[in-house]
Amino acid sequence: MPKVRDRSAFLARVFYPTDDEFGKAVRWIPDGGVIAKYLAAWFVILPQWACAVLGWILAQTVGKRVVPDTYYGARVMKPKKKFPTIVYCHGLTGDRLTYTAMCRSMASDGNIVFALEHRDGSASSTKVTDERTAEKTEIEYRTLPKGSTGEFAHKFRTQMLSVRVQEVEAVVDYTKELAVGVEPLNLLDPEGNYRDLLSSFAGKIDPNKPSVVGHSFGGTTALLCCSKHPKLYSSCVLQDPWMYPLPNSLKAEDGPEVRIPFVAVLNELTVWPENHETVNKFAGRAPNGEFLTLKKASHQAQSDVPVMLGPRVSKFLKLSQNGDDWEPLYESIAVSLKFLRKHFQREGLVALESGSLKHIEPYKVEKETRKSSQVQVS
Repeated sequence: MPKVRDRSAFLARVFYPTDDEFGKAVRWIPDGGVIAKYLAAWFVILPQWACAVLGWILAQTVGKRVVPDTYYGARVMKPKKKFPTIVYCHGLTGDRLTYTAMCRSMASDGNIVFALEHRDGSASSTKVTDERTAEKTEIEYRTLPKGSTGEFAHKFRTQMLSVRVQEVEAVVDYTKELAVGVEPLNLLDPEGNYRDLLSSFAGKIDPNKPSVVGHSFGGTTALLCCSKHPKLYSSCVLQDPWMYPLPNSLKAEDGPEVRIPFVAVLNELTVWPENHETVNKFAGRAPNGEFLTLKKASHQAQSDVPVMLGPRVSKFLKLSQNGDDWEPLYESIAVSLKFLRKHFQREGLVALESGSLKHIEPYKVEKETRKSSQVQVS
């Protein structure tokens, strides 16, 4: 958890290119406690003991799997050209671990990716470390109070969104220091085991005009970052963005034009009529925006959740409706990488797995709100 001078601290997992083939293996899920926190955030009706038991069971099964070709402490690859910076923002109940498949793919393509764990109360659980005492304070997942009015609910989310935008800015400031060799302060590494590794990013990372990528609430975070500071960022990728938390001025049909380049990938099986209405209004004010539909994809298609739990369990828990087909995740990765290559003006390091992109089609901007009955789940 680096701390930027004169800026607030942030918590992130950093993914970067390496040509090392050894190191400490990275598990998809570090322990059962993390899974228990996920379950408690997803299923508020479950008692704590049930979440703990299920967390332990899942940790002993799927949780022991390791992420392929991914290592702690591996050396940063020497680039022909400095690696661009990407900041990845998670959705509600997510964290810095939830989008590992997406982030490692972006890093493998020649980018340095900071997967944030937001401390606005949207993560399933997170901690803040005191710089002086090293004491850790837990931040629980914040649920909307029962009986909240629509006005309160929107203010509740916009306040969280404001914290998220500040955290992205803190990462951007930190990368500028990292790029010139300023000694990093990592509160999670008081012994300095990774100090030399972080210092080695100097001369290899390009901190200028980063891209912001996010899923759901994270997509909204990326959009607001780039709308507020278009000169600070190069572009953004919105993966099934949840548009509700945006300020009303941005959601209005006559709102300000957003000129920064972005691609919005809307998952076909996500049925939020109000969300589609906002997307339709926004599309008319985004001359450099590209809107695509990811077919056969539920809302969690971009996360690790369906991959980790398996298609049948995910479908039973209504976390995924993709069946045995993981193609939506692969194609979402491919679309994101194609867009980022274009706007970073580079070729990339890996061959895209989904060349045909058979599940991608242009998003149809509709004059009327899409109704739930119009969406077929296959």
